[in-house]
This record gives sequence, C-alpha cells and structure tokens, in this order.
Amino acid sequence: MSNTFSLFSERSKLAAFSVLANVSLATVALAQGAPAGDGPVAVPGNASAGAAAGAAPGAAAGWMNLVIFGGMILFMWFFVIRPQQKRQKEHRNFVESLKTGMEVVTASGLIGRITSITDTIVTLDLGNTSVRVLKHTISGELGKPSLAPAQ
Repeated sequence: MSNTFSLFSERSKLAAFSVLANVSLATVALAQGAPAGDGPVAVPGNASAGAAAGAAPGAAAGWMNLVIFGGMILFMWFFVIRPQQKRQKEHRNFVESLKTGMEVVTASGLIGRITSITDTIVTLDLGNTSVRVLKHTISGELGKPSLAPAQ
C-alpha cells in the first residue's frame, strides 16, 4: 500500500509541476506580447523540434512555387518571345534587302513597285500615282509568302 501511495504522490507532484510550468510560461508569453491562445504552451526545450517539423512543408511549397514560376517563364520564352524575335529579325533583314523595282505589299494592303528608297522612306508607284510610305511598313514581296503566319 505504501508503494502505491508513494507512486500516486509522485505522479501528483509531476502533474502539479507541469501545470505550474505551463501557467508560468503562458504568463511570460503574454508579458512579451504573444497572443493568448487556448492551445498548450510550448516548452522551450521542445521548441526547436516543432520549428524544424513545421518549416519543412513550407520550404517545400516555396521551392515548388519557384519551379512552377520558372516553368511559366520558360514556356513564355520558347513559345511567345523567341518566335516573335525570330519574325522581327526576318522582317528587319527583308527591309534592309529592299531594292528599286521590287513589287511589294504594305501593311495596309497597298501593292506597288518601289521607285526610290531612302533611310526610312520608300516611294511606291501604284499605277497612276506615287505614295511615300515608311520603310518598316512594307510587309512582304508580292508573289512570295508573307512573313506573317497564315491564319
């Protein structure tokens, strides 16, 4: 009987000490400005284990977001930006290779023969009239496929 009583008394002492420790830690946390909660108060010795377990899922989610964002950038580069740069380069080379006598189409749909070329202006003969247009508005040579993709 005495062994049972002493065991009970030791358990009571540990339970009372645990409650007292939690109350004192909660008081210290409130004094430091931590929000009051209904949950148990973390014991400082176990704080590092809880923080390490809680940080792993957040870190994995952060890396996953970074991978998805990088994948979107790669997709935009290969399917939007790179083809557009290629078309711009082809158009720039075409505009630089313009010569008098070529029959061309402008972006607005005018068809004419080049009569003179300056740095930025091209004069087109449309039959009974001449029109001056900007050099970069010439979209293609008549009879050859256009630089723009077919729709």
